Amino acid sequence: MKRKALPLHVRRTFLVLVSTVAIVFVSSLLFMIFQGRKGLSDERTVLAVLPIYSELVKDSPDRYEGFAEGLAAYFGRADPQILGVLGPASTDRYAGQGMGALDIGNEVLADLIVTGHEQGTEADPILLVELLQVSDASILWKREFMIGENLDLQDLLVEVSTQVTSVLDLPR
Repeated sequence: MKRKALPLHVRRTFLVLVSTVAIVFVSSLLFMIFQGRKGLSDERTVLAVLPIYSELVKDSPDRYEGFAEGLAAYFGRADPQILGVLGPASTDRYAGQGMGALDIGNEVLADLIVTGHEQGTEADPILLVELLQVSDASILWKREFMIGENLDLQDLLVEVSTQVTSVLDLPR
């Protein structure tokens, strides 16, 4: 059985539709390539917040659960033209591979890193939080916090956030 050819007007309509979709697709792709990053300042700083873990207290390894996320959320309120923020969700996989803070910073193309870890003993733990410049491995800010039973993580979060904000000279 022989197929009937489509009428000329149907073929033209189909050709116009396919051409229109192709033009819109190619135009959108070109727009994203050429204009996509123009909205972001080349001068902006990228800050990566690494996860903070407690390895001293064996019965509570997640003592700081949500702390790094809170820091990232705080810094994420800054103007994205001035400060780009990569939270622990973006950096955790690198930390899990045993990479150092500066190596992670280079991997995620960050300018600055906020990192923290416990040191001391199980009886007298100290949280060391640092702000590092990735390009030259310099420490821009460093502070030790005594960790006690009455530790309020929210107060600690506000203190770390405001001090780092001051060092970065960001609006609060």
